[in-house]
Amino acid sequence: MERSNAEITNIIVRGNGNGRISGIVCDLASTPLIHDVSISGAWAGIQSVFFSRPTITKNVTFVECGAAIHLESNGNVTLSARPYPTANWG
Repeated sequence: MERSNAEITNIIVRGNGNGRISGIVCDLASTPLIHDVSISGAWAGIQSVFFSRPTITKNVTFVECGAAIHLESNGNVTLSARPYPTANWG
């Protein structure tokens, strides 16, 4: 997403474990709220780029992702869930 403050909820993202597939990409100063999401088999579960700042709250899981959260080009992320999101790399 670009320049968005959308709420991302109740989705399952499945990559094939090959290549450079990202689960959710936040770009161009996006500030989405992400909760109740499962991401598996992706190169990066959530990618934050170019001054984006997604907020990750409750029930976010990462399974067999190369990186749960990937930041680049002044991207940032806010973790506001307790317990924090879970990750399993098998």
